Amino acid sequence: ATTDWIWEVDTGGAFTYVSPRIRDLLGFEAGEAIGRSLFDFMTESDAARTRGLFQCAAGNQSTFERWEHNNVRKDGRTVSLETSGAPAFDHEGKILGFRGITRDITNRKQLEHQLRRSQRTEIVARLAGALAHDLNNLVTLLTGYADLACRHLELRDQRLLREDIDSIKTSVDHAGAFAKSLLAIG
Repeated sequence: ATTDWIWEVDTGGAFTYVSPRIRDLLGFEAGEAIGRSLFDFMTESDAARTRGLFQCAAGNQSTFERWEHNNVRKDGRTVSLETSGAPAFDHEGKILGFRGITRDITNRKQLEHQLRRSQRTEIVARLAGALAHDLNNLVTLLTGYADLACRHLELRDQRLLREDIDSIKTSVDHAGAFAKSLLAIG
């Protein structure tokens, strides 16, 4: 009655029992998997990584939980699965292999990916808002000092005009430093 795929493998990882649920998860019939390695159904990179983990668990005769891996269905589509297993022993305590379950976590992985993407989008939007605010402040300063400089030019007040031009230069320097810090982020 479970929606999980139940299986048994020998110490080398070859299937000795596969529940019919493999058909729903990978598109293979149970008989097609018997004698094949559990790594035969994984993507190449996940098979290499998981094979090492399996060999370690077999050597230590230890359980393993929630190994995430991508598998290739018979139709070529990739699905994300999660596997847990425990060693199986004979009556003399010798390890025979492992019994375990595998469940489809494709939807969960897709939702996690969407969440990460939306979080990145939100962060970028907040950063853009903060940058726009800072740039607006610099533009306001520059505009204000330029207006003052024009007024002081009409009054022919050299001292105030010089102060306004110095303030404009300082604001431009701040804008340049701000632009450099933005470029350093990218």
